Amino acid sequence: MSEHDSGNGPRTDAQPGEQPAWPFEPPAPAGDADGLQPPEPGEPITTGDLLRRTFRAFGRHFGAFFVLTLLVLLPSILIELLLDLRLMREGVPMRQGYPVHPAWWTAGTTFNDTFLVTLLTYVAQAIIITATVNQMRGRPIRMGEAIATALRRFLSVIGAAILLSIVIGVGFVCLVIPGIIFACLFFVTLPAIVMEQVGPIEGMRRSVELTRGYRFKIFGAAVVLWLPAIALLVCLGAFGPDVIAMGGAGTEMGPNFVMLAIGWAVTIIMTMLLAILAAVFYARARDVHEGMDLEQLAAVFR
Repeated sequence: MSEHDSGNGPRTDAQPGEQPAWPFEPPAPAGDADGLQPPEPGEPITTGDLLRRTFRAFGRHFGAFFVLTLLVLLPSILIELLLDLRLMREGVPMRQGYPVHPAWWTAGTTFNDTFLVTLLTYVAQAIIITATVNQMRGRPIRMGEAIATALRRFLSVIGAAILLSIVIGVGFVCLVIPGIIFACLFFVTLPAIVMEQVGPIEGMRRSVELTRGYRFKIFGAAVVLWLPAIALLVCLGAFGPDVIAMGGAGTEMGPNFVMLAIGWAVTIIMTMLLAILAAVFYARARDVHEGMDLEQLAAVFR
C-alpha cells in the first residue's frame, strides 16, 4: 500500500472519474484523458504531432499549470507592481519632452526583467515538464511530486538558466539568427537536467544530441506558439493604452495596470506552452533516438 493510500498524507493521484487533490486539476476521465496515446515505436516526429500533443496537454491542464506558474512568478509580478506604484506616487520627471525614469526604477526593473523573471520561469518550466511527462504516460497529475522532483534539481536548473540566457542572449545580439540557432540546439536542456539528473553542461550536450535532425521542426512549432503572442504584444504596445483609457480605467495609472496584467498573462501562457512543447519533444526524441518508451522515461518519478 502506498503512502497516499495509508492515510499518512493527502492523496495526490486519482482514479478515472475521481477528483485529484490538486484543486485546479479536472477529474481524470476513464481511458486516455488527453487523447495523447503513446506513439508507436519509431513513429516519426512531426511539427503537427508536437503541436497537437502540446495543445491538448495545455488545454487539459490549463488551470493547474496557470496557477502554478502564477505562484512561481509572483515575486517578479509584485516587484514590478511595487516599482510602478512608487513611480506613480513620485511622478516621472521630463527632460526635453522625454520621461526620465529615476535610477532606483531602472535598476529594479533591470534586475527583475533580466534576472529574476528568467530564473523563476525556468523553475516553473521544470515543474511543468515533470508533470507533462507523467500525463503523457496516462498518469494523473501529481503536482506535489512534480514540484519535489524539479526542486531536487534546483541548482542545476538555475545554472542552466544563467548559461542559456548568456549563450542565447549573445546569439540574439549577433544579428538574431545565431540566437535562434542556439535556442533550437539547447531546446531540451531543461528536460534532460530534470529527467536524467545531470548538470547544466551535460544537459546542454544532451539537448544537442536529441535535437539533431529535428531543429527545423522545433523552430516551426515554436514559431506557431510565439506568433500570436508577439502579435498581441505589438498591438497592445501600439494601441493598448488609448483603447483601455477610452474604456475607462478608473485612475491615471489604470491603463498601465491593465497592460501589466495582460503582459503577465501572456508571459505565463507562453511559459506553459514552451515547457509542454519541450517535454513532448524530449519524450518523443528519446523514443526515436534511443528506443526509450515513456514508461522507462518516467521511471525516475516513481
